Amino acid sequence: MNSEFVMDQVRTQLQRMYHFIFPWPKVLVLVRHAESMSNYETDLIRDGVITGYSDKVAGVRDMDVELTERGIWQAKQTGIWLRDH
Repeated sequence: MNSEFVMDQVRTQLQRMYHFIFPWPKVLVLVRHAESMSNYETDLIRDGVITGYSDKVAGVRDMDVELTERGIWQAKQTGIWLRDH
């Protein structure tokens, strides 16, 4: 047997094992984050209720901004829906 043939056979077997162990998902669900303090305060600024961002938002990286109570509820509800469907 030539070594190239053997390597092809090994590669084929590994690919089959990999796809058996880690099959592609049948469905891919993309979920945007729930309401954050930044979203909430942006709406308040737009509506003229406040004039600037609070310390919870100003100078905080977008990925580190906390969720609002509503956002936490939205995230939990999304998790429940994904679990059940």
